[in-house]
Amino acid sequence: MNNDEQSGQRAKNRVCLVNVNASGASLALLLAIALSCGGDDPRPDPWLSELRLTDVQPATLVPHSLINIEGSRFVDGTLGTTELHLSGRFTASDGTASEVNIDVGPLSFVDFEHMQVAFAEEAQGFFPSLDGDFDGEAWVEVKSVLDGVTYESEPIALEFALRSELKPSLSDAQTGELFFVNDRVDVRGEGFFLSDGEGTTTAVVTGCFRAGGIGACVDVEEQAFPLVAEQSNDRQNGHFVLSPDLVGIAGGVFEGAVEIVNRHAGGAELRANPIDVTYEFLPPTLFSVDVDGISLGQYVQFLGGGFVSTSDGDGSGGTELFLDGGFTPAGSGTSVPVDLLLLPEVLEGRTLRYVMNEDDELGRAIDLREVTGTFVGRVRLRVAYDGVVQVGEELPINFELKPVKQVVHLRFLPDYVNTLRHFGLRAVDREIRERVLAVVARDYAGVNLEVRQEVPADFALYATVDIAGEDLNGLGLLGYDNTAGKDVGNVRLYDHIGGVNAVTQQDGYPGFGGVFIESMFAFSKHPKGLADGISGADELFDESFDPFRPDMGKGKPVSASDFPAGGIGVPIVDPGCPATSRPKQIECAVWVLGNMIGTTVSHEIAHSLGLANPDLPGAFHNEGDEENRLMDNGGDRPFAERAQLEGQGPGRFCRGAYDYLREILPSDAPANYEGRESCF
Repeated sequence: MNNDEQSGQRAKNRVCLVNVNASGASLALLLAIALSCGGDDPRPDPWLSELRLTDVQPATLVPHSLINIEGSRFVDGTLGTTELHLSGRFTASDGTASEVNIDVGPLSFVDFEHMQVAFAEEAQGFFPSLDGDFDGEAWVEVKSVLDGVTYESEPIALEFALRSELKPSLSDAQTGELFFVNDRVDVRGEGFFLSDGEGTTTAVVTGCFRAGGIGACVDVEEQAFPLVAEQSNDRQNGHFVLSPDLVGIAGGVFEGAVEIVNRHAGGAELRANPIDVTYEFLPPTLFSVDVDGISLGQYVQFLGGGFVSTSDGDGSGGTELFLDGGFTPAGSGTSVPVDLLLLPEVLEGRTLRYVMNEDDELGRAIDLREVTGTFVGRVRLRVAYDGVVQVGEELPINFELKPVKQVVHLRFLPDYVNTLRHFGLRAVDREIRERVLAVVARDYAGVNLEVRQEVPADFALYATVDIAGEDLNGLGLLGYDNTAGKDVGNVRLYDHIGGVNAVTQQDGYPGFGGVFIESMFAFSKHPKGLADGISGADELFDESFDPFRPDMGKGKPVSASDFPAGGIGVPIVDPGCPATSRPKQIECAVWVLGNMIGTTVSHEIAHSLGLANPDLPGAFHNEGDEENRLMDNGGDRPFAERAQLEGQGPGRFCRGAYDYLREILPSDAPANYEGRESCF
C-alpha cells in the first residue's frame, strides 16, 4: 500500500487493447497503434482484459471498516495481486482541501464479482484527516502472475465520507405489535457499525413487564442486544432479537424504551436518543408443520413462535416436540403405535428444524433405511426457560416416510474456474456446469440420487464432490475418492470427495480428493506442461480445444463477442463434433469438457458408494476392458468414450452395479437396462 504522488503512474502499465476494423484502417495507422501498444507485449489475458469495477462501499468509512468492492472478472491470489486505487480531492472537516492518490491492498478474493479489504492504519495515514469527504475516482489493478502484465479497470466516480467516530441516531423501531420471544425487531436510523473492526452497535432495552398483560408493571433488568445491519453496506437499517432474557417465555406486555449505543474499537461510546416502545408477547405456539414426504437425512420444519434453544438462559431450558400417533408400513394394513420425543434444532424464534436420523427415538423405532410408510398423528410443543415451562396445543401431523435418497452437492472451486482459462473456456463456465449436472443425472437415472450445484438446505446429510483444477497430489489424477474406504450400503450419506483426508494419508494413499480438470490435458498430443502425456492422447482432444487454448499460437479464448443475443445452448446430443465454424466449435468444447467432467464425477461418486464390486473391499474397478463401462480402470476408458465422440460412450454402470445402486437407493423411476452388459 502506498501513496502514489506520480500522476502519470496510473497509465504506465495499462494493457493496450485495440479494436480496429482492418479493412478501414491504413497500414500507417495500424503500425502507429502497434508501436504505441508495444509490439513485444504478451497477448492480453482475455479474462483480465475485461476487468470491471462497478461499486465501492460503504459510503461512510471509519477506522478499520471493511471495504467491499464489486465488479467482474476478479481473480484470486494464485492468479494475480489486486489493489484498489483512489485518486481525487479530500476536503477535511475544517474546510482544507488536498489531492490524494492512494493504493489500498492487496484485496482479499471473495468471488469473481466481489473483493474486500480492511481500512487499516496504513491506508488511514494517507489521508490528512480522519474527518472529511472524498470526491474522485477509483479503479482496480491486477498484476497477473501468469503473464506479468498489469491490468486495470476503467475508473468509476466515487464519493465517500471519512469519520473518526460515528454517533448513532434512531428514527424508528418496531412497536405496538404482537411478538414472540426471539423475534426480531427492525430499527431505522443512522451511523450503525457494519463490522467488528469498527466496533459494536447494540440496542439497549429498558422498561417494565405486565405478566399476562394485567396488574402492575414490574421493572425488568436492562438488556443490551447486538444490532445486526440488514446489508453489509447499510448503516441505516438493522435489527435485534428479543431474547427471553428480557421477560422470559410467558405472555404479557412490555413497556419501555430502546436506545442505540456505538462502542468504538478505540473505546469511545456514543449514544442515540431513545425511542419508546411497547411489545405484546405471546406464549410459545406451534402453527404448522412443513412436511409431506421425508426420508433419512432430510429436514422437517415446524413453524410457530416463541422457540428457545438450550443455550438460552441458564442452559436448563429448550424446545421439545412430542409426537404420537400411528405408523403404517407400506404394504401393511396394520398401524403401529408411535409415541416419541423429538429434540429439534432452533433455527430462530419462528422456525424449528428436525432431521430424520437413526440416533434418536424415531430412528430406533423405525428402520429409516428399509421401511417406508405413512404416519398419522399429532405433535405437541413444550418450551422451558429458567424454570418456567409452556406447553402448546396439539397440532395434526401426517407424512409419508420415503426411501433413502442420496443428495450430492457439486462444489466447483475457484481453482476449477482458474483452470478453465487454460482451455480458453472461462466464458462458458455456466454452460459447462449445466452439462456436468445433466451427465451425472443421466448416469444415475433410475437411482434415488440427486445432484445439485447449490448447497442443499433441505437435507442435513448429503455428499459433496469438489471439482478443482490442479491435482494437489502431484499424480496427474483425473479424479480420486479420498473418503475413508468404500461405503458399502451407503451407510454414511455425507461423504466428502475432496479436500484433504488425513485418515486416507495415514493409509499411504493420496490425501487430496475430488475431480481435477487440469489433468485432462494428458489426453492432448501437446499438453505443454499442463499434464504429463499418456499413450491414450487423442487428436480429438486437440481438435476440441486448440481453437481456444491461449498457449496454442492461433488459439482464441471464448469471449463475450462470441455469443449471440441468446447465448449458446447447452448440447444434449453430439452437436456434430469436431466442428469447423466457431459457434459450433464452442458448443463442441462445452459438450466434450462437460462429458469428461461429468462421467469422472459419476465414477468417483460410485467409488464412495461401494463400487465397482461391493463384495470385495479392495476391488475398485471392473475386471478386464469392455466398451462403455463406467467403472472400468481409467486406462481402459479412452478419450472418445469419455467425451462421447465418434459414436463412443456414454459410459454406463454395468448391470450388476446398476442393480446394487437401485438396491441401496431405491427409486420409483423405472430401471433403464439399455446398453448395460454383465459386470463379469
